[in-house]
Amino acid sequence: MEGEPKVSIIIPNKDEKEVLQTCVNSILEKTTYANYEIIIVENNSETEEIFEYYRELEKNEKIKVVKYQKTGFNYSGIINCGVKNCTGEYVIQLNNDTELLTPNWLEIMLGFCQREDVGAARCQIVLSR
Repeated sequence: MEGEPKVSIIIPNKDEKEVLQTCVNSILEKTTYANYEIIIVENNSETEEIFEYYRELEKNEKIKVVKYQKTGFNYSGIINCGVKNCTGEYVIQLNNDTELLTPNWLEIMLGFCQREDVGAARCQIVLSR
């Protein structure tokens, strides 16, 4: 991996407080790479519980919550909303139901992304119970 470019992690969410909390906590607690931001794209949630959680999250300087302004579910539109509000040189699209297990996951992804023969990188998610 070359340098320490900023990485924007875009996470779409609608009403799923517990699921999102698991995802965000795993990023904040386990990620060893320091230069990242989390952009949560709020997609027409309805519960006060999630808005309270968003207010709590925004106290962290690494986290920004942005609102997707259109109604309905349009994944690419939601991701594009996140991209318009990010400041990173690299973008990761992460589902809100993801829990990270590997602390150096960003270093690994950046290592692949910085290769001249790679245009995009994807990680394999393995679930075990």
